[in-house]
Amino acid sequence: MNKLFLATLLIFTLNACKGEDMNDKDIKMVHTPNGGGIKLNTKTNEFLFNQRKKPTGKYTQEYTKALLEAVHIVDNSPYKKSYEPKYLDPEFHTGQKSTLVEFKDWQKIYLKDPIKGAIAPWTKAEKAYFHSLDGEGRYNYLVKRSGLVCTPVDLKDSTLTRPKRPKEKRFINAYEQGMKDYKEAKRLDYKGYDLFQKAIKNLSYAYEEGKDYKAGLALAELGYSKDYFRAIIGKLDQDENNEALLDKLINEFLKANYRSIRIYEELIEKYDLGDAYWGLYVYSRKIEDTVFDDRFYFVQLEDSSEELYKNAFEHGAYGAFGAKANTIYSDLIAGEYQLCLGILGNKKAFYDAAIGLSDSGLKSRGFQALWLGVQLGDKKCLERLYHPLYGIHKNPLKQQLIKDFAKNPPYDKYGMLPFLDELISTEWIIDSNEYDFISDVDNGVMRTFLNEIDEGKIKDPRDVDSTPESRWEFDKYLTGNKTGFVRAYSYDIPNHWSEADVEIYLEELYLQAKLAALTPPQGYPNAPYYFTPERLEWIYKKGDLDAKLDPRIPAIYRANFPEELRAKIQAYAKEHNIKE
Repeated sequence: MNKLFLATLLIFTLNACKGEDMNDKDIKMVHTPNGGGIKLNTKTNEFLFNQRKKPTGKYTQEYTKALLEAVHIVDNSPYKKSYEPKYLDPEFHTGQKSTLVEFKDWQKIYLKDPIKGAIAPWTKAEKAYFHSLDGEGRYNYLVKRSGLVCTPVDLKDSTLTRPKRPKEKRFINAYEQGMKDYKEAKRLDYKGYDLFQKAIKNLSYAYEEGKDYKAGLALAELGYSKDYFRAIIGKLDQDENNEALLDKLINEFLKANYRSIRIYEELIEKYDLGDAYWGLYVYSRKIEDTVFDDRFYFVQLEDSSEELYKNAFEHGAYGAFGAKANTIYSDLIAGEYQLCLGILGNKKAFYDAAIGLSDSGLKSRGFQALWLGVQLGDKKCLERLYHPLYGIHKNPLKQQLIKDFAKNPPYDKYGMLPFLDELISTEWIIDSNEYDFISDVDNGVMRTFLNEIDEGKIKDPRDVDSTPESRWEFDKYLTGNKTGFVRAYSYDIPNHWSEADVEIYLEELYLQAKLAALTPPQGYPNAPYYFTPERLEWIYKKGDLDAKLDPRIPAIYRANFPEELRAKIQAYAKEHNIKE
């Protein structure tokens, strides 16, 4: 998609700015993640905010810092240096091949639903390489192929690989029985002491002897849990005056604390495991927040809660991302953290990511998350394909075909559907957001657009009976409405906002910047942007149509596809004499 509406937006924001002299050498115009303009005093690093009716100043310093970071993120997008558009020349030049045939072949694909296997297709070499991977390798490959990345945190590749678990039956059984007893002991509350002892025994065996990191995490969590403590108190209540029993239980709880800390530290030293950092963080919060029987006490930690919290995110802790996603009232923030969970290996999180992102206005990103979830084998995501996300084209016949497909999908040996696009077709996605320009994170544009369709005021251009005239009306409507839903970052935050509201606002600004910088310039492979044929022709005749935006370009040859992974595929193809 292009940025033809950017000029209109800039005029709007320029007119709104303070009357500072734009020729002043210390003043320059910078652009926020949604394309809006705002004046910056480069000498003082202060923004020249527009005047609000209500008082401001309480959050100015904090907001300025966040805005400067957002501008820096967008300006330093990795695609600024690596992506070179390839514009189709609409003019005919003697002795040169015309681009008209290429354009017409591209233009006609938007007159009907995408064809199976035609959008971001798999190459022979790519398929062969994919088949050589194990389950975890395939999972990570599909994630990278999707173009989706974790925006809240720059995850290291090491976070995408989980430690190997033991395959011996005795360790597997010990873990499963330990978890079963742990769960039941928690349910029994004060009466669960004996079952906790059984759980500790089995989980200890699976961890200490089998080196099962999951058993270690569970055992560590158990050691300082409120449920375990309540069970200890329940045991003590059976014989309150037994001093020997009291001493025994105090010592047992203390040893459990030490064991928890030891396990977490071992897992950090051996695997640099994010879940272990998170476990220590949760433990540190228990010390600060929990009031227990004063005869018992926690072992103290050396690291601060803040440092442990930071490390948990940087090292990809499931618990950290899950907690964040479920405690913030923001579709954008929740959706992005759920997406990170999915990238880290929790395929079920892609469903909630898709819902949150779609509801925040990120239609293509949300649909790509849903499609990826289906590829990875999540049945809930598959069901959502025939109960479409808000904004997906309504097509009852296609939805029934997908519903029939979902009754018996041809999963591979790892329970995945990697070549889903060859089995069912994807969708054309209407989205006001794109690389370098994330204009709508409140779903205002699409919500209004769909309401207008429901009321019969405009026609969905993807309908088979749409006409050039109705599609042109749609284009005018969408372009005209984009600026109306852009956040006014050129205004300072008013004093009456609560700190919680400001925290969410600034975090959404940060994520908006990361999305503007990291959204693939060619779009997501399985969530192709929709162009009306008429708009595409208009862009082409202006000489502004980038040939690289053709959604039929294989995923492996797109700008967002990791270069080192492409090199591995090409080397594999050469070694096995695979030719396209």
